[in-house]
Amino acid sequence: MTIDSEKSDLQTPSRGGALQSTLRAFASPKLATAVGGVIVLACILGTLLPQGTDVQKYLQAHPDSTGRMKLLSSLGMTNVFAAWWFIVLLVFFALNITACLVRRLSARLRAGRLGIPGWGFLLTHVSMLLILGGAVIRGAVGQMGAFEIQEGRTTAHFLTSHGPVKMPFDVRLVKFELEHYAEKTTESPHAHGPDTISVLWPERHILTQLVVEVGAPVTIYPLGEEPTASNAVQVIVSRYVPDFVIDMTTRDVRSRSEEPRNPAILVNMEGRDLRVSKWLFANHPDFDMQHSSSSKETEKQVTLRFQSAGGAHLSHAQDRAKRIKSFKSTLQLLEDGKVVREKTIEVNSPLSYRGYTLYQSGYNPKDLTLSTLQVVKDPGVPIVYTGFLCMIGGLILLLCFKPAPREPRSGEQSSNTEVPLHDAVI
Repeated sequence: MTIDSEKSDLQTPSRGGALQSTLRAFASPKLATAVGGVIVLACILGTLLPQGTDVQKYLQAHPDSTGRMKLLSSLGMTNVFAAWWFIVLLVFFALNITACLVRRLSARLRAGRLGIPGWGFLLTHVSMLLILGGAVIRGAVGQMGAFEIQEGRTTAHFLTSHGPVKMPFDVRLVKFELEHYAEKTTESPHAHGPDTISVLWPERHILTQLVVEVGAPVTIYPLGEEPTASNAVQVIVSRYVPDFVIDMTTRDVRSRSEEPRNPAILVNMEGRDLRVSKWLFANHPDFDMQHSSSSKETEKQVTLRFQSAGGAHLSHAQDRAKRIKSFKSTLQLLEDGKVVREKTIEVNSPLSYRGYTLYQSGYNPKDLTLSTLQVVKDPGVPIVYTGFLCMIGGLILLLCFKPAPREPRSGEQSSNTEVPLHDAVI
């Protein structure tokens, strides 16, 4: 062999050396931190931003955000967990874990000290690979969508962010039911007197006090005159909230509790030159929260005050104001016209069949024969669950079993140093 050939052999890396270099590159802790950080950031964005079919609901509530949603959709930010770039990140992270696993495991095998902690190390890393694999499968072939169905109707399609999808079976809604909370039989809200509204309008010679009755219209007019189209004003309380709170983002009004801690009513007044909808607060009479289509000068002439004695009378709107306890759908699954499954599903009690899971997600308050169902097909779930079981087993082996002390080789000084626990992780 010549000197030139020897130099050539030294300059050409062996296959083993190339493999070791590749493993070192993929097993880099800095690489794992960078990729893991990007995945965490993507998960946060996928939680904060509307995803999938929720985008349409968001646009209905915020029509001015159409341009922004189109931009986010083009970047894959409205379907993060099924986006190709998110799947690539998961695969890259799985390669990083695999490289760490191969390097550490081969080192332990060469040293002849696998032991029980080594099996714990192996199970822990395999569990992470299984969890990532399940997530990749879900993003690549999983399906999630929803559909609305009416009592007595049958359908086999549901709508996803990529369009309609057909199921291998038909779904029939046999019955949809709403269950309300039982009426309270405790002390009447009028035990200390009814809630009232004081209306003061000096320019129209109107000074009166009305009993609050939700949904019951009352006509007021100047004292000593007959009601006409020009002097009469209709007052109606359309809503009563015992403990008022408002979401400043969506502007939705709700009650924090059933106790009248911050009672408020929504009053609508309509007359010849007055059209106003206004929230009145018993604890904050000067707080102004209204929507109007009449002149400001006319509105300033009217003074309204709400006095709460513990709860407004619900009048004939009582049934409409009942609190809903639960809603459920009785479903039949059909194949070739034959019923193969039947179940009544609720919010926490879905129906699973042939890889598809049907969840009760909502209803249409304007048509109580319509039920909204969510459909999920996720073949990665069993793999993810297996990964969690492997992780539990691996952590038990790592934390409960200490590695045996390594026997010193010939020529080495005796040492009682054990393999540290942190050597078993990336």
